Amino acid sequence: MRRPVLAAVLACGLSGACGGSPPPAPRASAPVTLPPPAPVAPSASVAHAADESWRGHPPEPGPPVTFVPPVAVRSQLRNGIPVFVVKQDSPFVAIRLVALGGLPELGPDRAEAINLTLDLMRAGTTDQSWNTLRQTYAAESMTEPTSYVQPDYVAMAMVAPAEKLSRAADLLAGIVRRPAFDETEVARIGLMHAQGRESQANEVLTIADRALPRLLFGKHPYAALAGTPAQIRALKRADVVAIHARLFQASRLAFFVAGSVEPDDATKALDATFGDMKATGAAPPAAPTPRPPSGPRLLLVDKPGTSIAAIVGGFTGPAFAAPDVWAAIVATNVLADGVEGRLALRLREELGAVGWIGLERSQIRSGGWLAWETRASTDRVVQVLQESDRIIRALASKGPTDDELVAMRNRAAFSFAASFEAASDTARVFADGWGAGEPLERLAERPKRIAALSADDVRAAAARYLDADRMRVVVVGDASSLAQPLAELGWGPVDVRDLEGRPVAAHGSARASR
Repeated sequence: MRRPVLAAVLACGLSGACGGSPPPAPRASAPVTLPPPAPVAPSASVAHAADESWRGHPPEPGPPVTFVPPVAVRSQLRNGIPVFVVKQDSPFVAIRLVALGGLPELGPDRAEAINLTLDLMRAGTTDQSWNTLRQTYAAESMTEPTSYVQPDYVAMAMVAPAEKLSRAADLLAGIVRRPAFDETEVARIGLMHAQGRESQANEVLTIADRALPRLLFGKHPYAALAGTPAQIRALKRADVVAIHARLFQASRLAFFVAGSVEPDDATKALDATFGDMKATGAAPPAAPTPRPPSGPRLLLVDKPGTSIAAIVGGFTGPAFAAPDVWAAIVATNVLADGVEGRLALRLREELGAVGWIGLERSQIRSGGWLAWETRASTDRVVQVLQESDRIIRALASKGPTDDELVAMRNRAAFSFAASFEAASDTARVFADGWGAGEPLERLAERPKRIAALSADDVRAAAARYLDADRMRVVVVGDASSLAQPLAELGWGPVDVRDLEGRPVAAHGSARASR
């Protein structure tokens, strides 16, 4: 009963609609003057001098920690295919299948055929199309498989949740053992490969990178790691079928598994899907040891109108299993590390002749290469080459400084330790060592081998591999502006060729004499 009356009263008071006299106007209130606040005496405080003597005494470093690589447990399938399992705390399991063989037996002109074969294997099986496979990977929370092609081996890799190891092994078996090689997919993916090569025709650095192996290795199988669009367009289904049958034989295969999985479980899952393969076929031939390069030191690839040239300088290097491979790697880091290497400090920081320095290296089964690369304006190319020649000769003669040795030795060690960050990385490290011919037991020795490197070791490796007289340089730029300055370097004749590899003039003499 009180709420309606109160509501009525409020309504009348607010609207003035209930009759009666209007309320009187409010009176202005007299201002109130407050007395000023009484001053407050500051409280007495005692100053305490903080003891900051610790700032001059940084804490003592703890004991050095040596990284210990994980260990692979070896087993095999019932047909003899080896399986290496590395237990690693991870929610995923990585499977990497390595098949030995490639360019040494098929020839350097088959590089693109091998690339196309690996891509087509992932494009559908005899019982699942490419679209069905993609839907399956998504439903199973798996990434799509990836393929890798190296001169001496190829690899197929999968990553899946650890609890779906058996399912991943089954899907991998379909890709490897039952690829469809559908005619339509052969044509479609082949066209994509060819167009990809054509789209790179204007990338001066890519042109230089692909020309360098040919310059270093001549007619050796390692000379051609990529082919031409014409070679790709000429490939037929029969070509990829034959390459697949040759590479993926049981006698050439090895599995590398990493993640939260027991070795017995991994072997059991793979044996169920690959154990019945017949172990036939001979081991692939090893590539011969590459010979030192011969012929002109300078190759100039003519790209008219180019104002910023690409420069790549390289050397033949040690095989992956060579005793001095890590000394060579550290020496190359001293030379061409993009931050602290001698080329970067001199050419970029001091002279401003280049914007960056890149380092390229590859150590494979029978040899490898060590290279540096950059880009420079046409008028700075000769300066870059002169300075690089001087720096390379000094390194081979005197070796690294103590600071350089420590910095680049640590960098090599940290890089190796970081390569085990994920299960997929761990499987790759072991698989790459196997494919490149390094005994797996030596992998555990790498941290000690790197830490034991001396300045004399690095100097000896630099003198052996980073020989300025054996360095081969590819310059991609405008030959009308570069041929004569390059000839005047005094490095011998300049081989001038067009983008198709054809001589611009006999031995480049017409250009070089201008």
